[in-house]
Amino acid sequence: MDNRTRLAMLVLMIVGGLCVGAATATAADEPSVLSHETADQTTVDQHLESGGLFWQGQSLWIEDPHGEVESEQLLLREYDMSDNDVGSVVRTIEFENNETILETDDLDGTYVLVPTDSREKAVVINDGVIDGTVDVSNASAFELLEQTLEVQWETGQASTTAADRGIEVESNRARYNINVSSPELSFEELETIFMGDRSLRDDNEPFGDRQPYEQRHGMYDYYADEDVIVLRGFSDGSLSTDFSDVETFPEVFSVGVTDTGVAQTAALPSEGGAGPLSITARSVDEQVEPGEPVEMAVSVENGWSTTETSEVVFELGDASTTVEVTLEPGESTTVSSSLSAPSTTGEIDYMISTDGDETSGTVAVGDTGANDTETTAGDDDSGILGTILGILFPQALIGLVMSLLSVVGFVVWRRR
Repeated sequence: MDNRTRLAMLVLMIVGGLCVGAATATAADEPSVLSHETADQTTVDQHLESGGLFWQGQSLWIEDPHGEVESEQLLLREYDMSDNDVGSVVRTIEFENNETILETDDLDGTYVLVPTDSREKAVVINDGVIDGTVDVSNASAFELLEQTLEVQWETGQASTTAADRGIEVESNRARYNINVSSPELSFEELETIFMGDRSLRDDNEPFGDRQPYEQRHGMYDYYADEDVIVLRGFSDGSLSTDFSDVETFPEVFSVGVTDTGVAQTAALPSEGGAGPLSITARSVDEQVEPGEPVEMAVSVENGWSTTETSEVVFELGDASTTVEVTLEPGESTTVSSSLSAPSTTGEIDYMISTDGDETSGTVAVGDTGANDTETTAGDDDSGILGTILGILFPQALIGLVMSLLSVVGFVVWRRR
């Protein structure tokens, strides 16, 4: 073999290796696609698996390509994990062309599939494919749970505006995708809010191995024609948002799990810019001595549909103090504080405020209603005498005593 032949073979080997490597890499990057569609266009959510965990509302794929059960029917039975035994029949599963879909809208518990002619055997299913049977006592039951979903705007602080909030999503499920919409927003606006930059995409981009099973960088727009965006759900987290480039701030978002259909609505209160807390009652000392504490208290109520953390600010003259309070929707509480009165007499202003309401008034410091009486030269001594008598005698006797003294004085003057 001459050198040119050896060189040509070497080049062919290198090129072939590169092609195989590229094909392998492409296959590894492909998402897990389970999207079977039947004649009625029902889309599959998961492949049923013995021993697997699934969620109420999912459509589960089953097929028997090798005729393992030799029947066009199976029975879905409850399964008691403590006794390793089957329970009552839930429904009959019909096969068509060796395949079927198990709808799970009303299922919640542990189950097995058994042949129609025997309750002693349980069907083994691997990735949706029937792979024989085992004794019922050795069966691996699959479990169906009802998915929970809580959706609300993030809890606000005293300085939080509506546009600064994300959307909190909580569930007993770890990985799932959600469909998000608002009657006030188009798909283009939803895309700007949730997927407008790389940071938002990293936080919100839907899981590639969850329904609707499209390419990772394209499936968030799967329902774009319906003004719905597909985003990533969380067991406990929040959707990142950016409302800076949309003209209308939405008061309502609808959130539905893509495969189970569980849905919730997150609504902001219609007050818009007003804060969540309102002051429903107040109690403030009307009069104190100089330097004494002024006791102040207010009842506050959260009028918003979200849990809110806010501040209640107490002000007395130039002094102030702040108390933080967290209230559930519709919840109310009493918040109190005290500030020292000034050392001089007079009236001093107070104000109690939240981010949504305020109340104000004045407090009298010392006896601000008394008037000092000035004494000038040439005044009659009766003023001094009256003061002494006012101290020595009750107020009701002062007039009588003064009258008697006048009579005595008149008699003495006549005798002189």
